[in-house]
Amino acid sequence: MRNQARTNWKAKADVYVQAVRDIVTELKTPPTAQIETEAPETLITDAEAAKMRRIADKVHIAAKMDIAVQNQVMGDLTQYVEATQAAREQLKTEVQGWKAQAKTVNHGYKDAFEFDMANIHYDAPRPGHPGSIDFTNTDQVAQRWRNAIQAD
Repeated sequence: MRNQARTNWKAKADVYVQAVRDIVTELKTPPTAQIETEAPETLITDAEAAKMRRIADKVHIAAKMDIAVQNQVMGDLTQYVEATQAAREQLKTEVQGWKAQAKTVNHGYKDAFEFDMANIHYDAPRPGHPGSIDFTNTDQVAQRWRNAIQAD
């Protein structure tokens, strides 16, 4: 897709740019002197009218080139979207699975933390008692943390 875009889009864009440059060149070029000896029927000379027709023709060509570039880009993007539809659907399914797994892992960590906190017993210091902290079910606490980590 990238190589196709580089070649096709660039080529069509270059043609469009050249068409616009032709219009600018034509606008900068003065019309040739009027050859008529009689009074003109219009306010512009034949040379000026011819120049206006050339400019109009070049504007139409440039507009067609611009449309061609847009059609090429949109066509290539449409092909890309169609070609990657299955991969995007597969990714969407995989992401849903990842989210479900993440919920399970998060629940495992939450469970391990809550069980750990429930098995820590703290006795605050008070007069005549220095205070204490006691851990119970240490093997089970460690196993719950291990399960959570392995699920992750």
